[in-house]
Amino acid sequence: MNSDARKLESEIARLEKLAYYDELTGALNRRGFIREVRRRFDPLPRRKSIKERRILSFVVMFVDVDDFKSINDTYGHKTGDKTLKRVVKAMRAGIRKTDILARWGGDEFVIVLFDATPSVAVNVVDKVKSKFKQITFKKKEKITASMGFVSSRKYTDLPTMITMADKAMCRVKANRRP
Repeated sequence: MNSDARKLESEIARLEKLAYYDELTGALNRRGFIREVRRRFDPLPRRKSIKERRILSFVVMFVDVDDFKSINDTYGHKTGDKTLKRVVKAMRAGIRKTDILARWGGDEFVIVLFDATPSVAVNVVDKVKSKFKQITFKKKEKITASMGFVSSRKYTDLPTMITMADKAMCRVKANRRP
């Protein structure tokens, strides 16, 4: 391969990274998430719903970092950015390499746990929360997150699953407020 071809391949790889990954955290962005989900499901026969494709069950989790705005407001965006990087690192440590992690926006993330049941998701929630407890910033303050999830056994399409996982997360968050 000549040097022009290598340069072109390198540039394509750089542009793909910009297009599909969150620049700050390195997690997939929404576009990358959709591409990865399609890549995982495309080899399967095209039918009306995920359930009809006879794939193993999976779980969609929605994660929201609690009180993240106050971190930015109190300590500045540099600290907020470092915190988000550490949050992603903690979530990656709590999931398997075969699962998908994406930054959905701001301080919200979506995780797809493949070949997983709700009981597996509960274990992942516990593991991720444990990893979050190891994150401290400034005055030894701790990071927490609200997490909700739904199973493919109950819902049949990914957009609905993301919406329902978000609603489950909101219920968790609401139940923890005084």
